[in-house]
Amino acid sequence: MKLPAKTSAGVLVAILVTGVAVLGSSVAFFPASIEIIDLERGEKVFDDNCGRCHSVRSTQASYGPSLGNIGSRAGSRIPGLSAEEYLFESVVRPDAYRHEGASGEMPRKLYQHLGREDVINVVGFLAAQGGVVDYRRLVACRDRFPVEHKATQIRLELASLESGRALFSGELGCVKCHASDSAPGRNLAAPPLVGIAAHLRAYVERQIMEPSAQITAGYREHMVNVGGRIVTGRVLHEDTTSIGLLARSDSSGNLQRETFDKSELETFDDGQYLIPSKVSRMPSYGEQLTQQKLDSLVDFLLTWF
Repeated sequence: MKLPAKTSAGVLVAILVTGVAVLGSSVAFFPASIEIIDLERGEKVFDDNCGRCHSVRSTQASYGPSLGNIGSRAGSRIPGLSAEEYLFESVVRPDAYRHEGASGEMPRKLYQHLGREDVINVVGFLAAQGGVVDYRRLVACRDRFPVEHKATQIRLELASLESGRALFSGELGCVKCHASDSAPGRNLAAPPLVGIAAHLRAYVERQIMEPSAQITAGYREHMVNVGGRIVTGRVLHEDTTSIGLLARSDSSGNLQRETFDKSELETFDDGQYLIPSKVSRMPSYGEQLTQQKLDSLVDFLLTWF
């Protein structure tokens, strides 16, 4: 359509609004703006950053509250808040509304780690779980981001960081299990630590000193009884006929996938084929670390954004 040479900006905006279209099932271009909401991107960001504790899939274990069909429930949680607003507040201000029975700790500054665009994408993805996304309300959440005050400066001594790196890579051997990225295959033995700096210092310290207090979803070990031989490992799958574990194959700690037919397994006292361990595979360093060493290790980990 050819426009008059003196067409006003208001007319142009009206034409843009009329002509805008949804490109694909997961990407929406909000009218009269450059805001792009990508639900597929939101799913990926959720899996990479939130999936360690939460699940939207009923078959997947989770440490935090299940978020399956959360889009159909979120709008009724807090009077006056839409589903999009409630989910947004839960990500940006996780202490504001705690779900009954929740015992974990969400990172207080996760929204800074994700960035505004990806927070909106994640909220959109969650709102779509059993619900219909209201894109106008979702985009309006941009105005609900906390006002950023001048950041508090934290002084980290280079010597402390180097000491922490040496502990992580050498003396404690953390690097044998924990990776600094989320590349495929790097998360078999233990969860990657990329992004751990989004947590409070006290949380990181507790994970080191009391690893069994909060075990990351999917990394709790389980035991099966194979003819009197107890095999322990991470659960890779369980169906009606078999159980798959990622177990330590020998004293060297090499990982090996083992699949067991349930007909060959002996049940435990409660009649179950599979029972969870209450103890994390990660050792507690309560007696091994002095306060100075603990401080250096945490200093080093808090550089992992």
